[in-house]
Amino acid sequence: MRTLVYGLITIVIGAAIIVFLIRPASSSATTTGPSFTAAQASAGKTIYSASCAQCHGADLSGGAGPALAGAAAQSLQVSSAFQIMTTQMPPTNPGKLTHDQYVKLMAYILKQNGMKPGSTPLTFAAAQNASTSL
Repeated sequence: MRTLVYGLITIVIGAAIIVFLIRPASSSATTTGPSFTAAQASAGKTIYSASCAQCHGADLSGGAGPALAGAAAQSLQVSSAFQIMTTQMPPTNPGKLTHDQYVKLMAYILKQNGMKPGSTPLTFAAAQNASTSL
């Protein structure tokens, strides 16, 4: 009887492990990440079109610069991407944009990567410290 109970427990634990390993990956991009507002993302779209689209593509899919949305961008951490943006972009005049413009630009990139806007605005510090991936 004890052997039967241990066997059943082993089967249940094994099945739970298998279910955990093969379950579809959840789309954490729509539920996690730094908070930003729809207004920030909208303003960021305008900034992106004027300052970034020529290298990163109108749809953020890349070109002369890397993709900033989609599967190719999923390995980028928000904080790393923000660090590059604020210190190296645009390449012809790094740091040209204001802190507020970089924040709005990041809000747009977050939205284009499936994150949902909320009621709390994104801040420069939050973007610098966000550990989530795009």
